[in-house]
Formats: sequence, C-alpha cells, structure tokens
Amino acid sequence: MSGEKVTIYQVAEQAGVSISTVSKVLSNKSGISEATRQKVWQASERLGYMPSLAARGLSGGKTGIIGLLVPYSPNQLFQDPHLLSNIHGIEAALNERDYNLLLATAKKKHDPASSYERLLRSRYFDGIIVMETQESRYQELHRRMARQDRPWVILGYPAGIAPCYSVYADDFQGGQLVAEHLLSLGHRRIGLVNADPCPSAFGERVRGYTQVLKSYGLSRDKKLEVRGDMTYESGYQVAPRLLQRADRPTAIFSLNDRMAMGLLDWAQENDLRVPADYR
Repeated sequence: MSGEKVTIYQVAEQAGVSISTVSKVLSNKSGISEATRQKVWQASERLGYMPSLAARGLSGGKTGIIGLLVPYSPNQLFQDPHLLSNIHGIEAALNERDYNLLLATAKKKHDPASSYERLLRSRYFDGIIVMETQESRYQELHRRMARQDRPWVILGYPAGIAPCYSVYADDFQGGQLVAEHLLSLGHRRIGLVNADPCPSAFGERVRGYTQVLKSYGLSRDKKLEVRGDMTYESGYQVAPRLLQRADRPTAIFSLNDRMAMGLLDWAQENDLRVPADYR
C-alpha cells in the first residue's frame, strides 16, 4: 500500500468486518469481542492505517486528547525532575486508556501567545490537567477553566477562585516529619531555605515544621532562614549565607530538591562534609 492513503474501508475488508465495527474498535468502545478487536488491529497494522484524531473528534464528539497546562516556560519545566516525573505518570495512565497527551507551556507570565493559551482557545481537548504553580493561581485562568464545558483538575492546591477537583500531597505532614526527624537527631540550630514567591505546598511544609517546633517549646530562628526561587542556582547562591556563618546551622531544611542540590554542591566545593558537618 506504499504511497497510498489507507482508508477505514480497506481495514474493514482486510479484517472481514463492517466499517462500524472497525470504528468501534479504533475508538475503544465496548461490545466488541477480543477476537474481533485483534483482527481489526492486525489488519490496521498490516495496512499501516492510522486513524485521524481530528476525524474521530468530529464524528464522536471526542478528541482523544488530554491537555496538560504547565504554566512554566519550557526551560523551567525540563530542569525540574519532579515535574518530569509527574508528566511521565500522567502519560502512562493516559496511554493505558488510549488517550494522547498534549503538553502546553507558557512563554512568560500571562502571555496570550503561550501554548496553553492557544490550547484553551482551540477547545480541542477532552479534559485538562493544570500543574499548580504561582502562575496557575492567576485568577483569570481559573475563571476561564470554570466557564468551559470540559472537565479539569489541578495537580496541586486549588486557588479557591472556582470550584474544581484537585490532587496534592500531604505537605503539612511532610513538614512535621522533617522536623521530628531533625529534632530526634539532636539538632536545634536548623536552617530553612524557602522560596519567593512561596507556592502553597511550601507554605504547608513550613506550617507543619513550625507546629512541631512549637510542640518542643522551640521557635524558628529567622536569622537562619533564606529564600531562593526554587532553582538549583538559587540554592547554590544562598548557601554561603547559611554555611559561612560563625554560628552556622547543624541541619538545613530545604523546601525542594533543586535548591537542596545547589546547597550540597556549594558545601562540597567548600570542604563541608554531608552529613558529618551538617545534614
């Protein structure tokens, strides 16, 4: 069939089934036996037939596409192993259900030319997942999501602007566990690396951490608290402000891994051992 456009009619003839059966199999609809499904898929593979997503969307009212809105620039996104891990899990779950993932990012804050803005205007998706970031709390984005008729969910904390579904970790308990662990090791001079602006998850981690300190009759030492911007570079840059002090902390609670990696690299380059000199 080289050089020719394979049609659904040819797939049906090759599989010995009706066109409607081929359509149901390719759309992953129920009511078709496994043997028939196998015949259709094998015929499709032999002929090199690829169903048109646009045609499927027009005929069935669905696109087979889930949009992932990441209000980060592409550079920020691909430097964040946590976000990449989330995307990997989302894609795996969608693949199991015969959906395609469409990733949309931002160029800069509230940029109407950003790919996620274009995706929302196109409405060519069956649902949307929004990665919670500072930008995702932009009120107009939430209002627009609430006005459109597609399902949407936030991976992170909701902004409270519009009713929505959300999925997030128990960051409050995470902060508690960090404090309990460090205090159990005898640490009392604990540095804290926060971020500016502070995401909701970071605020919850600090709240849990602070609560445990208070239960031990302790309070946070604001002189041992610094702020980065969630990047590796900022962790590296703030490290001297904590580790060059005469009364430097014996342990540091960094609110994300990227800043922690920057701290670790600065410490190692300046002959500080981890965990012998600090944790």
